[in-house]
Amino acid sequence: MENAWLFETPNEIALSIAANEKKLRKSKGITQRQLSEMTGIPLPTIRLFEQRGTISFVSLVKISLSLGTVEEMKSLFSSLSFRNIDEVIKYAKKNR
Repeated sequence: MENAWLFETPNEIALSIAANEKKLRKSKGITQRQLSEMTGIPLPTIRLFEQRGTISFVSLVKISLSLGTVEEMKSLFSSLSFRNIDEVIKYAKKNR
């Protein structure tokens, strides 16, 4: 189901991201308190994020930096869609 996200609410997506962060944090043996210290994000904010998926984007980037997922964060909104080969060629020439 490549487009399963089409049937998820923004809150469900946020909770899924938070669950992924929590799994990754735990797999690295990092506690919430340690993550708080690493990022400078208050511990209650880390807890709220993992429970409800609520966090500022800047704080999410700080977490990403600490957990080594910067490239994934930087790739948000970066995919390009081309309708035909002419658009690909035009883009390639423009970005040399």
